[in-house]
Amino acid sequence: MLPDSSVRLNKYISESGICSRREADRYIEQGNVFLNGKRATIGDQVKPGDVVK
Repeated sequence: MLPDSSVRLNKYISESGICSRREADRYIEQGNVFLNGKRATIGDQVKPGDVVK
């Protein structure tokens, strides 16, 4: 990822090899994904240095 770039959270999760984009959307909707300590929502953007759990 480039220093000033961002990518949609579901794409980031799927490219990490955890699951598909649709499955990632389901996990996000169920409240199982956190971005920088806050519950993630569909459409959130991941930037370099962000923490996804």
